[in-house]
Amino acid sequence: KDERYLEAQLKSILPELEMKTLPNEKVYLYSNYGFVLASYVAQSVTNTTYSRLATERILLPVGMTRSIYDLNVYSTYPVALPHVKDENGEIKVKHIITSDATRFGSGELFSNVLDLSKLIRLFLNKGVADSGERILKKESIEEMLTPMIKRDGEDHHGLAVHIRKFGDKHIYGH
Repeated sequence: KDERYLEAQLKSILPELEMKTLPNEKVYLYSNYGFVLASYVAQSVTNTTYSRLATERILLPVGMTRSIYDLNVYSTYPVALPHVKDENGEIKVKHIITSDATRFGSGELFSNVLDLSKLIRLFLNKGVADSGERILKKESIEEMLTPMIKRDGEDHHGLAVHIRKFGDKHIYGH
């Protein structure tokens, strides 16, 4: 689906979703729809598609030149294909890769290890890319990495970041 259908999809899906908590309750409940809704707000405010916004404001300034949302372009690069277990538990190559532009805010980015390492360094450098350019405010990175709500055991969740305690260290992921 095309990003132009995001508003229509949200209008059809969001009213049908069951409320899991009251608005003032603090409980961990991961929601891709929350990220999709945030991407729609970003599109509406900037009058630009989310993929273009993310590419121009994050991916390219960070140097992530092989991370893209367009599956047609990405498939022209040498890539590792996803694998799945079949009905017998055997691992097989998944030959069909789907992409739905209305879910770009919650995923659907095609990337690679080298580009993702640049994103990790952006976080480690508190919002400064390898080029020295500040891409995100230091405070934004710190807020994303701050435990907001407790999950299982000693695990917490920041803004889009899972935080797991490992000895006296923290492991961040998504």
